[in-house]
This record gives sequence, C-alpha cells and structure tokens, in this order.
Amino acid sequence: MGLCDLCGIQISKEAKLFKASQIKRAIDFGLRPPDSVWKGSVAELSGGSKTEWEAGWIQMAKRDTTDWSLCKTCADKTETFHAK
Repeated sequence: MGLCDLCGIQISKEAKLFKASQIKRAIDFGLRPPDSVWKGSVAELSGGSKTEWEAGWIQMAKRDTTDWSLCKTCADKTETFHAK
C-alpha cells in the first residue's frame, strides 16, 4: 500500500498509474491537488499564499520524471483533463 501522489490518501497496489508526461499534460490543462492538500500544510500554517504554494507545486510536479499512483477520485479527475 502507498499514498496517492496527488491527494495523499492511502491507496492499494491496484491504484492507477499515470506517466509523468500524462500528469504534466493534465497540469497544463489545470490539474491541481485538492484543497485538502493545501489545508493544514506548512505553507498555509506559516501564512503563505495558496497561489505561491500552488506555483511551487506545479514546478515540482513538472520536474518529476516518475510515474504517479493515484486514487480513484484523483485518477478520474486526471482523466478529465486528458479528454480536453
């Protein structure tokens, strides 16, 4: 078992895998982590802005070259960006 690479909830071994290129394309079309990832983050608790945090997340995600394991909710959300 592991954690969803987008929202952080626990996932099974059967979680859907997305290539880094698929995630990058979805980010280009607007994929972002759910608000639950921002809520309670160090950035929020230290008074940082969500916009700055999100920009940092985008940069980090676009540098990532590994596959992403996603829970069903995040996988479904990601796939909607591939339909665009």
